[in-house]
Amino acid sequence: MIKANQAISGKEGTVYATVGSSRYEMAELKTISAQIAVKVANVQAIGMRMEKGKVVGAAGTGDLTAHYFSNVARQAIATYVKTGVYPDITIKITNADVQAQKGRHTVLLKEVIFNDSILAGLDGTSEDTLEESSSFTFGAFDILETFK
Repeated sequence: MIKANQAISGKEGTVYATVGSSRYEMAELKTISAQIAVKVANVQAIGMRMEKGKVVGAAGTGDLTAHYFSNVARQAIATYVKTGVYPDITIKITNADVQAQKGRHTVLLKEVIFNDSILAGLDGTSEDTLEESSSFTFGAFDILETFK
């Protein structure tokens, strides 16, 4: 039976982005998630009544929400628009909830491309701080550490 204190808290951890040779702590993030989905081709043949699947590839996607002062996505897109070259970006995400006593879990996302970013924004009607959301893709990953 799992004890409540063994569940992993999503608030405990770190996120770093490396853009070219510069490394940034992404402390402004509110949420980040990365998913990997396999691509499946349908396989059918004469005499087969059941359709089968074959894994033929994979795709990495993710989403993040940040306080509005984050510049990583905005600057990467601006660099591409101005120069035609998208910078090399990696994101390192570490879960590190010491109370759960499960150790750390670290994933390095490589070849990250931000799909969108707010260029500028104001909201005179809101009582909250400004935030932005962005989706991204990644072309490779490494699992550097796993939970015990």
